[in-house]
Amino acid sequence: MQFDGILLVDKPQGMTSHDVVDVLRKVTGLRRIGHTGTLDPRATGLLVMCLGQATRLSQYLSGLDKTYEGAMQLGVTTRSHDLDGEVVEERPVDPGLTRESLQTVQPLYRRYSAGPAHGQRHQDRREAPVQTGPAGTGD
Repeated sequence: MQFDGILLVDKPQGMTSHDVVDVLRKVTGLRRIGHTGTLDPRATGLLVMCLGQATRLSQYLSGLDKTYEGAMQLGVTTRSHDLDGEVVEERPVDPGLTRESLQTVQPLYRRYSAGPAHGQRHQDRREAPVQTGPAGTGD
């Protein structure tokens, strides 16, 4: 049986996007399966899968806007600036902290993601975070 189309998968935590591709290949017997954007193994959420002839659509779907939600724990710093890293500092959170004051913080973004570079997955490289401009400035 031939499958051609788009399948929406709720990716569970712990699986890579390629793990989802592997499972679908085993279930469907198809070789032509791809996704429209990689999610880190820790991330959960919608993974848009293209099967068979629909893999030709992935280049158009990959460029569409995406929305991400996240949570953070205040007062804790890890070596990799994510939940997987070794805790290197803990301090109390200012009880007067407000949502408005948090919006002025210059966030640190990891230089690594689920995609590969230099033969390694970025999340395995654990590079230093990159300082960015104030939230919402696009810097």
